[in-house]
Amino acid sequence: MGGPALDALRRRIDEIDGELIRLLEERMRLCREIGGLKRRMGLEVVDLERERRVLERAGRWAPLFRLIVNACREEQR
Repeated sequence: MGGPALDALRRRIDEIDGELIRLLEERMRLCREIGGLKRRMGLEVVDLERERRVLERAGRWAPLFRLIVNACREEQR
């Protein structure tokens, strides 16, 4: 419903959603890998300075990225 232009936009959003999900899955995989390396090296899992930079870069998307950063913390444990 909504015509071909609206349908095309919705299809593109679906494609982007798929890309975002794929990238989030990859990010979480990397977080697990980093967590394992840090544990083996005896390092602290949480890097507050790095997290601060991520949230600063995120700008208006910082609340969303806070959720992602927190999920990464969980993956690293």
